[in-house]
Amino acid sequence: MATIRIGTRKSELARTQTGEVAAVLRKAGFRVETVLLQTVGDRARDARFSELGPGSFTRALDEALCAGDIDCAVHSAKDVPTDIPPEIVIAAFVAREAPQDAAVLAGGARRLADLPAGACVGTSSTRRRALLLNLYPGLATAELRGNVHTRLRKIDEQRLAGAVLACAGLSRLGLADRATERLDPRVFVPAPGQGALAVSALGEGAFAADLRALLDDAATRAAVEAERTFLARLGGGCQVPAGAYAECEGMRLVLHAVLLSTDGRECLRSVVEGRADAPARAGGRAAEELLDAGGEALVRRARGGCAS
Repeated sequence: MATIRIGTRKSELARTQTGEVAAVLRKAGFRVETVLLQTVGDRARDARFSELGPGSFTRALDEALCAGDIDCAVHSAKDVPTDIPPEIVIAAFVAREAPQDAAVLAGGARRLADLPAGACVGTSSTRRRALLLNLYPGLATAELRGNVHTRLRKIDEQRLAGAVLACAGLSRLGLADRATERLDPRVFVPAPGQGALAVSALGEGAFAADLRALLDDAATRAAVEAERTFLARLGGGCQVPAGAYAECEGMRLVLHAVLLSTDGRECLRSVVEGRADAPARAGGRAAEELLDAGGEALVRRARGGCAS
C-alpha cells in the first residue's frame, strides 16, 4: 500500500492535530508520513493576524498539495480561508473538539467579570479583542502572538491579567486545566470552524472520498459549513471582528453569529434556525440579517484597517 504524505505546520499543536488524523489512517491500514512545512504566518511572528491576510497559515500547504509534494493536509478549520483553490477540496471535517474560547487568568482571578477596571488581557485576534471590549468595557487589551506555550508564558512576562485562547488548543496540548473560565460560545462567539480539523486534498477523486469516509463527521461538517458560509457571505476575514457558532441536534441546526466594530462599541447579533442538511442556507441568512442591520458599514470599516 502506498504511503500517505500528510502535510502540516511545524508547531506542536499542528503536529498533535495531525497525529490524531494519522492514527485513524494507520488503523485503517495505511502507511503515513508526516511532512512539516513552514507558512507565512509561522515566519511573521511579530505581525498581527489582521495584517497577515487570508491563507497565511494554509497557503504553503495548498502549494505543496498542488505540486504533488503531499497527498493531504491537516489544518485548524478556523485558519482555512473561505475561498480555497478550485483544485482543492476539504475532504473531511474531523469530529470537533470544544469550540469555545477560554480565559486563562493570572493572580487568582476566576472570571473575566472579576477583573478590575484597566486590567489588560492579551489576544491577537480582532474578534476576541472586540468581544472583550464589548462585553467587558472596563478592560484593556494587548497584542499577544506566538504558539500556545509562548502565549501562556507571555501572560507572566508582559504582566497581563490573562489571555483568551481556544479551548481546543489547550485541550489537545494537555493544558485544559489552564482554562480559568470557559466562555459561552453563544455569547463570546468563536471563530468559524474553531475546534474542528479540516483535511484537504486534491479534487473529488477516490482518495478524497476515502478520506471523507474515514475521517468526516457529519454534524461537524454541517456546523462548520454554516459558519464558513456566514463568513464568506459577510465578506469577512481576519480583519473583520466576526464570529459564528452552529449547534446541531439531529436535523436541527441553530447558528449564533456576531459582527462587531473593531473597537467593540457596536455589536450586531443574529440567531438563525435551519436544517443540518442545508447549512449554507442558515449561514447565508445570518449574514444577510447582519449586513441589512448595518453590518456593511462595519465590514467596510474593518477591511479599511480602522482601529484593528
